[in-house]
Amino acid sequence: MPSLLAHHFAQFAPSYDRVNHILSLGLDVRWRARLLAAIDRRPAPRILDLCAGTLSCTREVLRHFGDAKVTAVDFCRPMLDRGLAQMSELQRARVATICADALQLDLSPASFDVVICSCAMRHLPQQEIMLQKIHSWLSPGGQLVIFDFFRPRTILAKVFHATVGRYLLPLAGELLKGFGPAYLHLHASIDHFVSRADYEELLATQSFGIQRAEDLTFGIVSLIVAVPLAGGRG
Repeated sequence: MPSLLAHHFAQFAPSYDRVNHILSLGLDVRWRARLLAAIDRRPAPRILDLCAGTLSCTREVLRHFGDAKVTAVDFCRPMLDRGLAQMSELQRARVATICADALQLDLSPASFDVVICSCAMRHLPQQEIMLQKIHSWLSPGGQLVIFDFFRPRTILAKVFHATVGRYLLPLAGELLKGFGPAYLHLHASIDHFVSRADYEELLATQSFGIQRAEDLTFGIVSLIVAVPLAGGRG
């Protein structure tokens, strides 16, 4: 990822969660709940939170899966530090953080039961290579859970993206904390991403089977749950 993007995220790490909660009209809480509900219950799950940011998903995972161990990865150290500061000592003991570019990670095969990536997969270049890596990291029967702003397909999602996403969110970000440029980048990343249907096809080419896929909030965001197929790239 470009260093400029890391700079953007480092700048608004202290207010990132609060600003996102305001700009999403509080829907971020409901969206994370849907992501968590998609994860299969299993004893002592090993979970990789990819592009974990301020650990908002990691914290919820720790609350909902009392015996889970989480490895949280992000390329922006201030974001990870902000998330750790919001955790209790007991929670921090169950989390390992890695500051690294996701594409440069060298993790052991079959070392995770679940890989989650919330609102960040669209930022990653070389999607095929990323999915091949994830496939190798997942244990048999594991899950890849992706939650993101895919290129909109529904009329309401297109209207939201062309109005609120393009103009109001960057303006609000600028007024709240001077984050206008960062939110402009986030909006542009949606323009350059694929639709949910296209991403499902990409997953199939990388030996993943779709367990679940759905649009949320009138198609503004989408959830995909995929499983590595036996004999695939892993």
